Amino acid sequence: MQNHTVPLYTKTEDRIKLHGSAVFVLINGVLALLTARHVMDTKQPLYLPADTKIKGVDAKMHFPVVRGKKIDLSVVYLKEPHPQELAQQFEPWSFSADSVAAPVVGNRCIVFGFPATRINRDYSKNRLTNIPLRIATQIESVDSKAPLKQFAVTFVRDHKTHRNRLAPDPHGMSGCGVWTDDEFKAEARKLIGLAIEYCGPRVQRILCVSVYDLLKLI
Repeated sequence: MQNHTVPLYTKTEDRIKLHGSAVFVLINGVLALLTARHVMDTKQPLYLPADTKIKGVDAKMHFPVVRGKKIDLSVVYLKEPHPQELAQQFEPWSFSADSVAAPVVGNRCIVFGFPATRINRDYSKNRLTNIPLRIATQIESVDSKAPLKQFAVTFVRDHKTHRNRLAPDPHGMSGCGVWTDDEFKAEARKLIGLAIEYCGPRVQRILCVSVYDLLKLI
């Protein structure tokens, strides 16, 4: 999962901020990023990792629309040389009908991305590092009425403090992948969807959008 997950940044003169995550995919023979629509729909320029630094994004976005409704999902077709540069750092996930799974209530899954609270900039060496967050959880509910199925996952709370046991919280993970939890069969792992909204701190849920029918829209 980590090989397929790409952090996305925004930047000012004196600050770098992790804006979201994306899944690096090979889809219909083209290298692209899958992420949440609202991650790309920003007035601020976005940046990709380039070794230990970052580089501005030059891309063409495709925002799927189903029955006239916008979906919080985007397919980002990167322009050269971005695809080849990313391929040197990350491994594209071969996106096909055989590599995705439909969300099913009760099924175990893993949410894997880069929270904004885990970005680290070593100014002495001008190096940029990120620590990913892996949330092992299960699918709580599925909304089949949504244009693309939406589903929600939950995670454990500390009943004494009434706080999420995870540290840090999942803010900044929008657009990251939600994968099947095949602990002993990593080669059988499939992509279920993308995380699009953190509902907290009290609800402790992550709302996700399914990618199972995405190939029909692009």
